[in-house]
Amino acid sequence: MGLKFKDPWTPEFLERLIRPLVEAERLVWCGVRVSGNRRQALFQVTVDREDGFITIDDCTVLSRLLQDILDLETGVPENYQLIVSSPGIDSPLSLEWQFRKNQGRFIQCPEVGGGLEGKIISVSPSGVVQLEVRGKSVTKTVSELEGARVTVMMPERKNPNRKRNETRNR
Repeated sequence: MGLKFKDPWTPEFLERLIRPLVEAERLVWCGVRVSGNRRQALFQVTVDREDGFITIDDCTVLSRLLQDILDLETGVPENYQLIVSSPGIDSPLSLEWQFRKNQGRFIQCPEVGGGLEGKIISVSPSGVVQLEVRGKSVTKTVSELEGARVTVMMPERKNPNRKRNETRNR
């Protein structure tokens, strides 16, 4: 449940205040959450990058810029905590650029036809996504796949019969 600051400390106000800095850093605004209380507020800013992946350095630079802005504003709780992060791999995909940046990865979309799991092969500028599903080519639109999530595929073990702590004979 979000904190109910008196205006101006609402998520909407924070977005208007800090979103221009995010975009000046060539990052994509994903959102802000406000929680905690008047004495100990927590601001969680989520950003992404269209042309690659967010790094710790990106988050550090942006965090320092945002802290400078927040410290100049009146009404900010004295003891606030600011967290700047990426949406994370489990964040749902909904925009063309999100599918494009995840080309080559597997996605799951339980909302499509009882569940769809496949590898993103290509994404056209018009929002058509080419997938490989069980060895077959499938075409869907970004809107049909909205809410899909990237699936982390674990590599298969080389010797499935070998026990976890078993050592090899040399």
